[in-house]
Amino acid sequence: MRTFIGVECIAANALIELYEDGIQEISFSQLADFGLSVVEQYNRENHTEAVLIFNPEDIHGMVINYSDYFDIKEKDQKYICLKDNVDIRKLKEQFRWTLSYAMLKVFNRVSVKSVVSL
Repeated sequence: MRTFIGVECIAANALIELYEDGIQEISFSQLADFGLSVVEQYNRENHTEAVLIFNPEDIHGMVINYSDYFDIKEKDQKYICLKDNVDIRKLKEQFRWTLSYAMLKVFNRVSVKSVVSL
């Protein structure tokens, strides 16, 4: 059985972790690298295949659907950013508390800070 991991799950959980260090953005390319690391770790731990669903259009849709939390900025490349007034507790309720135990374990083991250079 396959597990599909959406980019919204990857993005929100990366930004939740980065928020603890005062970082409120991550580039699309860094997000892809982090997502692939999460998939690899999930596959190792659960002995099942996980698939990352990563489409930049999905990120734009996520930002529209969750506009209270996220924004997109363009500098040298595209970044997904937390809005300044975001309530991190509500973000965790929306994107972390709904995860399966197996997925939550993976996010606790794969640090976005070890995958991407910030």
